[in-house]
Amino acid sequence: MNNLTKLYRDIVIVFGVGILLVLVIFLGIIPWAESLGKPAYLDISVGEGVSVEIDGKTYRNGVYGVEPGEYKAKVSGDKVSAKALDLNLVQNQTTGVYFELRNGELKEYTVEELAHRKGIAGVMPIEFALCGENATRMNCDAVRVTYEQACKGKECIVITGRKVELTEETLDRVRAELGDKGYDLNDYQYIYIQNSNR
Repeated sequence: MNNLTKLYRDIVIVFGVGILLVLVIFLGIIPWAESLGKPAYLDISVGEGVSVEIDGKTYRNGVYGVEPGEYKAKVSGDKVSAKALDLNLVQNQTTGVYFELRNGELKEYTVEELAHRKGIAGVMPIEFALCGENATRMNCDAVRVTYEQACKGKECIVITGRKVELTEETLDRVRAELGDKGYDLNDYQYIYIQNSNR
């Protein structure tokens, strides 16, 4: 192998190694550069009467982009002891703070429970009528079903109808309507409200 061939070979090797090195550095820098300046995300969803304070600032329900890091949070509720939380907020990740007042206490719930609540709230209200033959306003029960995060201290379904009492026929129809949408009435407390104006 003559000197010219060796020189060409050395140039190709150096050039190839240089290109490989540039690619490795460049491809390593892109994800790093993309992550610069990205916040951590704080998802807050709390029930009525509950507040969240982080480093002296009060947060309402919503998703917030904040500086990554460690934070002290305080969750407070009406006439209950506050809960202290240590939050480690990681860049480009979401940390949830989900609380409600239940049976006179602050209760934390999971992201799965939150998704369930948002899901059922999204299919409400459900409205239907139960009429006999020759339907009239008197024998036709117009029913409206709504979801409440907390009523009487528990997650519940509110059923409103014309009749004085909640009939088994109406309850069966509510079960069927919820079942068709993937929910089970047994998972909730329910209350009935008469509304003769419906």
